[in-house]
Amino acid sequence: MIIENLYGTNTNSLYYYAKTDQASYAVATIETTDKKSFAYKHTLQTVSGDKYVKQHEYQIIGLVPNKKNKITMQFFNKKNKPISKTCFYVTTKKILAFQKWKKQQLERVKSK
Repeated sequence: MIIENLYGTNTNSLYYYAKTDQASYAVATIETTDKKSFAYKHTLQTVSGDKYVKQHEYQIIGLVPNKKNKITMQFFNKKNKPISKTCFYVTTKKILAFQKWKKQQLERVKSK
């Protein structure tokens, strides 16, 4: 299951939930085709704090706004051997609140 900005607190995030047959840990890689961006790869932390789990529930952060993001999820067993890999694409929205604030600040400066 993948839900964009589930809690409404981070517009550049996804809620991710999946199950694996074996206990494993997850590594997420986020990439875009934007030449100004770079690949962001990190090991995800579970809610329980356990490294190896069969139920994977994460908030994936670091998505590039208004760009097509490729998210690759890799799962590794206790021997650090890959057991599963999947990828999907998400395009997040621009951060409208920040843009509105920026516009207000520019209007203030111009009016002085």
